[in-house]
Parts: sequence; C-alpha cells; structure tokens
Amino acid sequence: MDSFEAKSNMQPEFKPYSLQRDFGNSSSQPGVSFASMPSFESNKHTQSQYFPSSPSPLSSQLTSLSLQAPPCPSCKGQKYGFTAYFHNTKIFPEPPHELVGVVEQSYMLNNRLKSLIVNYILRDIEPGRVQEIEEELDGWGEEFDRLLWNVQLSAQGDFPFGRDAAGGLQAWKARLMRQLKDSIYGREKMAMSNGKMKDLVFELRKLWEGLWKDWKDSQMGRKSAMDEQYHAC
Repeated sequence: MDSFEAKSNMQPEFKPYSLQRDFGNSSSQPGVSFASMPSFESNKHTQSQYFPSSPSPLSSQLTSLSLQAPPCPSCKGQKYGFTAYFHNTKIFPEPPHELVGVVEQSYMLNNRLKSLIVNYILRDIEPGRVQEIEEELDGWGEEFDRLLWNVQLSAQGDFPFGRDAAGGLQAWKARLMRQLKDSIYGREKMAMSNGKMKDLVFELRKLWEGLWKDWKDSQMGRKSAMDEQYHAC
C-alpha cells in the first residue's frame, strides 16, 4: 500500500518531557491528553450493533492477564493493570515499570482507533461531514506521533529514529491513515469485520510491544555500560 502523504512538510512541534514526568507511576500522567477524546465505551450502542456477541479484545486480554498474577502496585496505570504483561519474562527480562504510563496510553489509542472505525468505516457517513471526520482522524494520528516521539526522546539519544520498531509503527500508521481517508472520501471502501478489527488491533499492539522492548533494552544497555565504567575506576 502507498504511504500516507502528509498535508504539509511541516513537522509537528513536540515538547519533550522528562522520563519521570512522562513514565512515572503517579496518579496524573502528563504528556498525551485523552480527556477530550470520546472513549470507545461511549459508543456501546454502535459497538453492539456490529459486534453483538464479541467482548472487547482489550477487556478479554486484561481480564485473562489479571488472573495469572497478583497485582503489582508499580504495574498499575490510571485505568488498567499490567502485572502479568510486565512480569512475563518471555517478553521483558525485567518489568518495564517506567513505561506504565505510555503503555496505558497506547491501549487508549487502540480504543480510540476502534471507535473511529466503528463510527466512520462501518457506518455510513454524511458527505457534508467528511472534512470534520478527516480532522478527527488527523487528531488521532497526531496523538500517535506524539506518543511515539516522547518514547524516543526518553531514551536520551540511545533510541534513534532508524530503529525497526519505531519505523514499523510510523509505516503502519501511514498506511492506515491512507486507508481510512480513502474510505471516508469514497475512493476505496475499507473492508472491515469483527475478525479484521481484532487482527488490526492485535497487530498494532505487537508493534507497540516491539517499541517497549527496544526501549527497555536501551535502558538496560546504558545501565550495564555505567556499571562497567564504575567497576573499571
């Protein structure tokens, strides 16, 4: 699929945040704000209309994970807990507690994406609303870019843009945005079903997971290098 062409060559201005502020385990997570976004849960009528008997993949996954390990206070976000996920040594050698805020934000982005698809891909839209809907899609894309950018900045120079995980996320988002906009403008209808929705969200979740693993590896590599320097003195 073709890459999404940005409306302009201007890069959005992202304000870097400290690791403690962005990825801390406080009750308030600064950085990406989702306060103004309607949640996926707010579209229960629409959701049930298209997926009447299928539970949310996110809810099912987190419920399953919660039964596998006792809660870890450092793995608890504002809304979701990630104990079993963070403590799964097949994924993370050490729990990435510093990432609880951004991991939760990525799940919220996934929820928002599902809401957009249900409202504007599965349902018919009024032609007069196309520009308004495009702006809403662009808003989701900007939140996506901001989250990705802040994670990269937090690695303090050890996480260049050329890394596969970050590049994969950028390419995936560009293709998706092109598909969404082609669909709302009637150029090519985006095929979507319950199964495809689950596959889409799972694919995105695994791409984010690759980013979390690369971030954790970069932090562990820096710590190891500092330990070696300390013992060499």
